[in-house]
Amino acid sequence: MKALILLTSACFLVGCAAPEQRPVNIIKHSPPPTVIDGHNAHNALDWSGTYRGTLPCPDCDGIVTELTLFADGRYHLKQIYLGRRNNGSDLKGQFQWHNSGNSIMIPRDRAAPAHYRVTENRLQRLDNQARVIEGLNANRYWLEKIR
Repeated sequence: MKALILLTSACFLVGCAAPEQRPVNIIKHSPPPTVIDGHNAHNALDWSGTYRGTLPCPDCDGIVTELTLFADGRYHLKQIYLGRRNNGSDLKGQFQWHNSGNSIMIPRDRAAPAHYRVTENRLQRLDNQARVIEGLNANRYWLEKIR
């Protein structure tokens, strides 16, 4: 009887042994290579046209802005300052593409140049250093293409 108990106990212990440990092959995937295909807003989007919107203004009720970009590099910028006596400006000239081809610079009389990021059917007004404006009103710095 003792032999049967010992044999049963031995079988039980063997059955509960830890499974054989095998090395796990970990396959590391490198990120896909960055494809530099030369596409940017300048050469891949239909950016010429007229854009309109009301941009925030620190000392007025808003700046109604209409900016027309022509395919030959000319622009026409009309701005109306809501709630001001001097109610606007009307500028024409040549705009310049930034090196990235994704944003433009509009020269302005007696003011810092205006920078805009060009996206599909929209322009995003950037700050004076051509950086995206952040904060509570960040979503108000867009002009929509109207034609």
